[in-house]
Amino acid sequence: MMSKQVDWTELRQRYLPEPDSLPLPKNIELPVFPRVVTEFMRRMEDPHTEVREIAKIIETDSNLTCDLLRHVNSSAMGRRIKANSVLQALTALGLKRCKLFLLTAAAQSAVRGMKNGLIDIDDFWSVNIERGLFAREVALKIGCDADVAYTGAILQDFLLPAMTQLFHKEYKVYLAERNTRSVSFTEFELARFRCQHSMLGAMCLAKWNFPPELVCAVLLHHLNEDELEANGLLDSPIYAVTASALLNDPLNQEPLGIQRLLAREQLSEQFDLFAISEKVDSEWEDIPGFTGNRAPLIDRLEKHIQLHLQKSMNDSILVDRKVGQYTLEEKIGEGAMGVVYKASHNMMKRPAAVKLIRTEKLTTENTEQFEQEVDATCKLEHPNTVAIYDYGHTPDGSFYYAMELLSGITLKELVEVYGPVSEGRALHIMYQMSGALSEAHALGIMHRDIKPENVMLTTRGRLADLVKVLDFGLAKHCNRENGKKQQGVTGTPLYLSPESISNPNSVDFRTDIYSLGAVAYYLITGQTVFTGNSLVDICLQQVTARPITPSERLKKPVSKDLEDLILKCLQKDPASRPQSLDEVMHCLLECENYHKWDNTKAAAWWCEYRHECALPIDEQYQNEEVDNNFSKTVIAVEMK
Repeated sequence: MMSKQVDWTELRQRYLPEPDSLPLPKNIELPVFPRVVTEFMRRMEDPHTEVREIAKIIETDSNLTCDLLRHVNSSAMGRRIKANSVLQALTALGLKRCKLFLLTAAAQSAVRGMKNGLIDIDDFWSVNIERGLFAREVALKIGCDADVAYTGAILQDFLLPAMTQLFHKEYKVYLAERNTRSVSFTEFELARFRCQHSMLGAMCLAKWNFPPELVCAVLLHHLNEDELEANGLLDSPIYAVTASALLNDPLNQEPLGIQRLLAREQLSEQFDLFAISEKVDSEWEDIPGFTGNRAPLIDRLEKHIQLHLQKSMNDSILVDRKVGQYTLEEKIGEGAMGVVYKASHNMMKRPAAVKLIRTEKLTTENTEQFEQEVDATCKLEHPNTVAIYDYGHTPDGSFYYAMELLSGITLKELVEVYGPVSEGRALHIMYQMSGALSEAHALGIMHRDIKPENVMLTTRGRLADLVKVLDFGLAKHCNRENGKKQQGVTGTPLYLSPESISNPNSVDFRTDIYSLGAVAYYLITGQTVFTGNSLVDICLQQVTARPITPSERLKKPVSKDLEDLILKCLQKDPASRPQSLDEVMHCLLECENYHKWDNTKAAAWWCEYRHECALPIDEQYQNEEVDNNFSKTVIAVEMK
């Protein structure tokens, strides 16, 4: 057992505010505890209550009875003689362990029916059972209470399904943007809701009279190693629970969890990560109700470790490396063609994003093509086009280009999280996109891959909802064979023009107009123009099928001028579409709802967005009256 006593009540009071002072998130409904368990707990407090009476209480709930018998008869318990009644199960387990089991089963039952798009409840509990087994093995290794470690690990996230169901949008925004910010999962919760799921879970357990050590296990399961040592918890069940919290979970709360587990292994001879994992895998075989297609924990750990080592090698080679006039600082993205790093200019210290094209993707011919396309894109000066600062080659032959570093949300993320946008906002976004494309077309540059993922919304100074069009064909014509240029299908099928599919060699600037219409359709309806079971099916529809009108898709009216413009952009015959982006921009300005979205509304949206993401809010939006004439100014500049 523990080498020194822990004052659990004092520890809980130090980290958990009194329930009345804890700022509960608005509209949250905490789970209700089953009556049979409440009665069980009440009778347990009476020293004169007999085990037979407690057995009768449990038998009134058939589900709990079955769960208890399955648990006590599982091979993980190591019993040779099977229990056939609740009384036999209680005798075998002992009242303390039975109490822990029933409390855990009740907590699981309280949130079992909750559903949302972020957490699959079955997978969620499967992960928590695995965490429980892992924590128990760690506890046995360090000689502390294995039952408390097991139960605390299973319960550590039991309120996350309720939190993510109620605040689905906020969690989804954070998860979508997590790679671009340094805010941890728990920091995000504290900033957004003024409390964390661990606090709410602990508060519930305290209210339900759970033992104080279990309340602390849930409350403190995200403590780091320094905090564990400072609180004298390195040989307590809390240490085992925090170790289990570092395993991967559906929300990937601890992206660096494997690295931290490896660090613990280096510090303790007792903490043998692979031996513990092997034991968990062997015990999992006999857990009832959780057989499925689970990959062994030891295989997953080996894979994570290999990926970690490979990533560490790559990052150690590149981070702090100078590329041209830039120093790479951290990786912020990765795609099929290359890797994007946050960087700073060596002299001006200006932040930038540097994209390194993978060397295996480079040939002599496509390197020349990259240079030509980047050189052309560097000439683009429109405020709605991402700015290219520089390009060149590294000493080892890699091709790179530096561009402005953006912080914001793509149109895809915007619609996925917040749903269809208002007509006024869609019109402003389309107008800015059209301006960027119009300048590119005037310089002989086709984008050919306009899609929601390639358009970002950001802010600049007092301008909110500033559009930035990304990826102006920087890697579009690199499919070569036998030294000859191949004009294959280029772009994303959901937003491709019909001629891009049926006759790629015939495309002209009007292909971007079709894609612009497809993006506008997505913004207004929240759905793509066509859907299908395969890329071939979608491509066939792009060439032959008539689009369902936005109003039909939404089952509510859409302004005729906007709907007509979108459908005209989506005409199969390029000659039937608007013939230039200037024509599109003129039509957008004529739409009746164009002026229903202004900078005040945009600034208010961005304040709320940054609040949801736990990001700093621009003080200008809080303390100054925002200029509503920004759009008129931009229009005047563009019309010149």
